[in-house]
Amino acid sequence: MPAETHWSRSERSHATSHGRAPGPLSQPAITLSHNPPTTLNEVRINLECRCVLTNRTTGKQATYGLGAQCQAEQVGAASRCLELTVTYTKERVQFGRPIGSFQALKHRMADLYVKVQTAGAVVDEGVENPSSTTAALAHIAATEAFRDVAAEAVQMHGGIAITWEHDIQLYFKRSHGSSQLLGQPADYLRRLEPDALSTPSEAQ
Repeated sequence: MPAETHWSRSERSHATSHGRAPGPLSQPAITLSHNPPTTLNEVRINLECRCVLTNRTTGKQATYGLGAQCQAEQVGAASRCLELTVTYTKERVQFGRPIGSFQALKHRMADLYVKVQTAGAVVDEGVENPSSTTAALAHIAATEAFRDVAAEAVQMHGGIAITWEHDIQLYFKRSHGSSQLLGQPADYLRRLEPDALSTPSEAQ
């Protein structure tokens, strides 16, 4: 005996309204097939992983490091996050003046601007002169810049920043999510310690 296929709520309502008693369907409208999920064991993604991207306009292909792509996104998101924060502080009025005119907030936003620009320069260096050292430095700079800018943006936006109605909460969540993709900055700092502490003779 074939397995019974049950009516959905909308089908049952439609059948009842047309004088037909709901019962098993003779022909299911959709056939679903189930494929077991793919399981990957002992697979690690790091800064040295590379992939090929195709330009939709020109059709040209270029190979980029996965780390460089993530870092470029982090710097771009941090820049946009700071831009939204500056715009908001110019519009939000408190004590009869825009909060962006307060010196304390000016200094904080200036510090964030320096972090974003510095991270962008370090990431550019990592793309132009790829190596394990420049990749690690770019990862540290981009991750910390995005994390710090997003955190400060939440503070300067106030309560609206943690509501679904404002985009800053998306940047904040993204900053923490992307920081977990390729390892914590502290791990890369420990890897760079031997090079930073070595003398010129030891390096040679």
